[in-house]
Formats: sequence, C-alpha cells, structure tokens
Amino acid sequence: MITSEPAGSNAGATFEHFVLTRFNVRNRYYAGNPGDIWLRSRLALFEKYTAASFGAQTVKDFRWLVLVDSESPQWFRAELGVLGRELFEIVDIKGAFNAQAAAGVVASRLRTPFILTTRVDNDDAVARDFIESIQRAWRPVHQPYFINLVKGAQLADGRVYRRPYTQNPFVTLSEPRSADGLATVFVRRHYEVQAYAPVTNVGSDHPLWLQVIHGGNVLTELVGMRTRARAVEPWFACDLGARDRPLEFAREVMSGTARIALRLALKPRRVVNLGRALVARPIREP
Repeated sequence: MITSEPAGSNAGATFEHFVLTRFNVRNRYYAGNPGDIWLRSRLALFEKYTAASFGAQTVKDFRWLVLVDSESPQWFRAELGVLGRELFEIVDIKGAFNAQAAAGVVASRLRTPFILTTRVDNDDAVARDFIESIQRAWRPVHQPYFINLVKGAQLADGRVYRRPYTQNPFVTLSEPRSADGLATVFVRRHYEVQAYAPVTNVGSDHPLWLQVIHGGNVLTELVGMRTRARAVEPWFACDLGARDRPLEFAREVMSGTARIALRLALKPRRVVNLGRALVARPIREP
C-alpha cells in the first residue's frame, strides 16, 4: 500500500493516488483484437513516452495501474510485464471497460480516506513533476472534485505545440472513501467532467503533459500553437526528437495563428475554455 501525504500543506490527511492507463481494452470506440502489428507499434510508443515519463517522476507515491483486456495475446502481456517491473501493475479487464470496472479495480486496492484517480493514455507523456503538481494542488475536501492541469503540449513529426486546455484527458478526480462506492476519473468523458463535479483548473509555468500525434490516434487532433522545442523538452524525461527549422517555424506560427482563430470562431465556447486555461494560476507553497 502507498499512503501519501500531499506535497502541499495538508499534512495528516492521507490519500492513495492511482494513475489509470487503458491498453487494449474494449469500449465504445474500440472493439479489441487489433492485431500484432498495432500492438507492437503501440507498445513502442508506450515505452518511449509513457513508461519513460512515469519512471522519472519527482514524487514516487502513486500506483500506476495499466488496464488490459483479459484476452490480450500472451506475448503482449509478457513484453508489457517486462516494462512494468517496479513501475506499474497490469490489471485484467474482462469484457467492455467502463467506469464501474475502473471503480472495482481501485476499490479492491484502497485503504485510505481519500482517493485520487488520474487518467493518462498509453501513447502520451507527462512532465517529471506531473504527479507532484497534482498532489500539491490536492485538498482534503469531502466531496468529489476534479484537478485539471491546464497547460500541456502536443508533439507531431518532430514539432512541438503549446496546448492550454481545460478539458484535457490528463484530469484527476479526488473523492472521499464512501460506503456508496467509488466513481473514479472515468465517471465522465474528460470533456464532460464539469457535469459531474466542480473542476479546479491549475496553471503552471511549463507544460505538464504532452499528447503525441501519430497515425494511430483515434480522437486526437492537432490544435496547439507552434513553440520552440527547447521550451518544452527539459521538462520531460522522454526523447521528443523535436527539431526547429527557422523558416518552417516562422511559417507555421503564422498559419497556426490563423488556424486557431478560425477554430475559435467556429465554436465560440472554445474562447471561454481558452480564457479559463490562460487565467489558471499555479498552486503556491504556503
């Protein structure tokens, strides 16, 4: 059992922090049985970005659970097991994955009065202080609420983009232990969490998460603003392989500005969400 006291000023209030990563589980977007080629490609991304990120966290008091379909191939489970030594626990999911399945997984491992569950996809990266930032923002509130680290980035073909986003898929749910059971962060889709509980948007002076754009993405689109790789790379333990060519960079900054302006104009509510991300403030030490 890992029992943590928060990185901030809440000494004495204990919680357990679970990071939940789905890997080849069945859901409404994905029926399973992807084939060995897809699994090997996704394993390579997972090792390069996700596993490297969590192995380098500044705070180690968390449990990383990698959720896999119980019918996944044996070779896949074996290779995942090698990557997971002393880093994460592989958990079988039978049938379709949903919030109830996640709640059952966490509840069976729970010993503390408060629970944090954070979702991270299997092809993305997080900054070295990702876990620390979440725990520093945490407060022992006896009602569920979400912690949202709003400043992130995207990586596509060696180019880096800043991505402030208040509805990002790296969100955390804090909830008290209850006889009514757990909800977990999967109780709502990441862009619908405000319908379930209040959201605390937390700012930072650097990106705390990174979406990797690649050919296998299902729902991720490139929407960030081009930025210098050197402004992002130092915060991440994984090799981003980023490069900046001066002329290309200048052209993309200009075209990106127009692209983002058009995107905001098409859906004005995005302006509100962007504003919330830009005004979010970091959690300061007392």
